[in-house]
Amino acid sequence: MFLSVRGAEAQPSYPFQDSTLTVEARLNDLVERMTLEEKIDLLAGYEDFYLHPCERLGIPAFKMADGPLGVSSWGIWGRATAFPAALALAASWDKELAEKTGRMYAQEWRARGIHFMLAPGANIYRASKGARNFEYFGEDPYLSSEMLVPFVKAVQAGGVIPTIKHYIGNDQEFDRYTVSTEMDERTLREIYLPPFKAAVQRADIKAVMTGYNPFQGTYCTENSFVIDILKKRMGIQGNADVGLGLYLFGRQGSQEWSGSGNGK
Repeated sequence: MFLSVRGAEAQPSYPFQDSTLTVEARLNDLVERMTLEEKIDLLAGYEDFYLHPCERLGIPAFKMADGPLGVSSWGIWGRATAFPAALALAASWDKELAEKTGRMYAQEWRARGIHFMLAPGANIYRASKGARNFEYFGEDPYLSSEMLVPFVKAVQAGGVIPTIKHYIGNDQEFDRYTVSTEMDERTLREIYLPPFKAAVQRADIKAVMTGYNPFQGTYCTENSFVIDILKKRMGIQGNADVGLGLYLFGRQGSQEWSGSGNGK
């Protein structure tokens, strides 16, 4: 459930518009007021990178944009700044620069009225021929974690919801919809999970996108082992200001998300 309220212009005033209440209380109030048709509308976009508005309750369309290198317009948002790739940013070993870059990303999104950023990428540079390696912060899980945390914090401080992706093992493009990622648990925990764990536990990331790939034979979005690590071990939960916990994006199926402050 995405909560984005017009505020003072919405009449009449509802409890879900009261920022002094908890996110859970606001969302419960909002969901109770929505019709079945309005709830169904939120399950799919009505245009590229838009979710349906709920005009009756003063909820505008929720806007998102892809963006590991800056706002990806797809012909929607117009010209935008092309930022250095995450791999180049990581090569600087400069956490202050990562924070500054995150601030600039947020400014670009806010200037276009976009609420949600489908970035940053947190996958590991596993193979040199990976088509999207430039979007990630390299092969070192420690360096990747240290650069991701200030970037994510800065984006969120700028009023935009970042999404860390693609959780987990989505480290190649070729046949990623069908090739299952296989690894032992030690490799998973020592190399592939740390950047995601850092974003959740140290930066309080607001959203996670699951990988398109199967992990040990089961698609990430449906994989209870993968989701349990995220929810129970890492402890991802909704943020009191936004009310967004988990963004699941996979090839098939879905997992029910019942974290604090989140719609189901």
